[in-house]
Amino acid sequence: MVTGRLRLRLFSHDEIALMPGEVAQLLRHRSLMAFYLSGIIALIWLNWDQRVPGLPLELHAPPQIGAVLAGGLVPALGLLWADRRARRGHDVVVSASRLFLCAAILGFAGYTLLAVPLGVTPMPSVQETVLDIAFNYLLAEIIGGLAVHFIVPPLLTELRRFSSPAGASSPAARPVPAPATAGTLAATAAAAAAPTFPPAPVAMPLPVPDPRPAQVRVANRLFDAAEIILVQADKTHVALTTTRGRQILPGPFSAVVAQIPPGLGRQISRADWVATSAVRAVRREGRDMLVLCRDGQQVRIAASRQAQLRDWFDRFAEDAPQATR
Repeated sequence: MVTGRLRLRLFSHDEIALMPGEVAQLLRHRSLMAFYLSGIIALIWLNWDQRVPGLPLELHAPPQIGAVLAGGLVPALGLLWADRRARRGHDVVVSASRLFLCAAILGFAGYTLLAVPLGVTPMPSVQETVLDIAFNYLLAEIIGGLAVHFIVPPLLTELRRFSSPAGASSPAARPVPAPATAGTLAATAAAAAAPTFPPAPVAMPLPVPDPRPAQVRVANRLFDAAEIILVQADKTHVALTTTRGRQILPGPFSAVVAQIPPGLGRQISRADWVATSAVRAVRREGRDMLVLCRDGQQVRIAASRQAQLRDWFDRFAEDAPQATR
């Protein structure tokens, strides 16, 4: 079955890629459940309405809880809908900011519909409505950003580490042999007395490849390994160049390179890794050899690695005369 990918894009234009089926697993994960509870308590405390003093808790609480739950349904349902499209083979990009804005509007509407009839708050004016929605939208961006940057990446690493590829059989799924009877014992003895022949070769099923794309975790963010062009050490940080741009993130360099599949590129020096797809040519300048990237960057190959990388950069030898013009 052909499936697509789901990308959740934040206000900062950072993205996190999800495979079909991972949304439901994340939403019901115990760590996110604890985060939900903390977020609900924080939202209720920050939005506590005191414009009508002296009201008991049983009147204050229902509108607040109803508003938070109504607003929280929007991101959850939006992500589940996007996950359903990804299962059908579509590549879906979801704007988290739109979901947060819809959640703030729905949460305000739910609170107003419950609180005004109960006398918890008077009918808000247009100015109060705009300020309330903007305030809750800002809270949703902060809470959602914390979840995506600091909670979701470790959970995805955990889910992908312990999930088995499609087609793998578990011990529980193996057939259990039936108990032996007198008839089966006699048949076994007759089979043992018969002449034996070499067993016919059994065709082993080919392993089913894991459809999930290889991803690299840098700090608290995930990147598709195929989109990484260049990784360079910058003291305790790494300069990461992808198809979407360049940014400086916490390292170390060795931990980032170790996560990249070997077939995607090579480490050409102690502090530089280059993707094979990003190389335009390899040029020699005296004793030095330079890798010329398609985006114009030049990276020197360490002298100690030139011999072991010769089979790799020899494929770019035909392009080298063009690069020196």
